[in-house]
Amino acid sequence: MKKPLILLTVGLLLSLLVYAASYYTVAGTTAVNITEFTTCRTVTNNNINAIFVPTNTTGEWTAFKSSNPTSVGITCCDGSKSCP
Repeated sequence: MKKPLILLTVGLLLSLLVYAASYYTVAGTTAVNITEFTTCRTVTNNNINAIFVPTNTTGEWTAFKSSNPTSVGITCCDGSKSCP
């Protein structure tokens, strides 16, 4: 009985990895909620030009969140000041 449940759980986890986005494009003067690697952030592009947000790996996503361009705002998706 446990084996099918384990296989189902592993299958669901693998499907989440397969469907992760490699990157996002945020159009000029818009905001988009991006959830990757269990982390959700609202990325606000204050430029008139679109921006590229890399999310192919955890390292790319973390680097973007910690050193975003000055014209790009990053906040918690739930609006709180302290993001998990």
